[in-house]
Amino acid sequence: MRICAELRGRDTRACLRGVPSQALAGQPGRQLRLIRACRGLAPAVRSDCNEWLGRTPAVVTNGAFPIYGCTKLGPSAMRACVAGAKRLDAALVTFS
Repeated sequence: MRICAELRGRDTRACLRGVPSQALAGQPGRQLRLIRACRGLAPAVRSDCNEWLGRTPAVVTNGAFPIYGCTKLGPSAMRACVAGAKRLDAALVTFS
């Protein structure tokens, strides 16, 4: 996430897909800290970050993440997180 924060625009969005959030499966506190790191990104990509990092933990928790993760975020971050989580059955495209 620190590297992604140094990038801009499309590069940031591409970088986010390489963040190994799936490695935090079963660690809800760390998953939540990771998604909260979206706050440090440029406003133009913050929503995409919340959506992506809501989606990937939803995949590895079989849909449970929105219940204990997304709902603990601020309103706009929560909306993006939930929107991403609802796409858990769609194809994932990553760089990792």
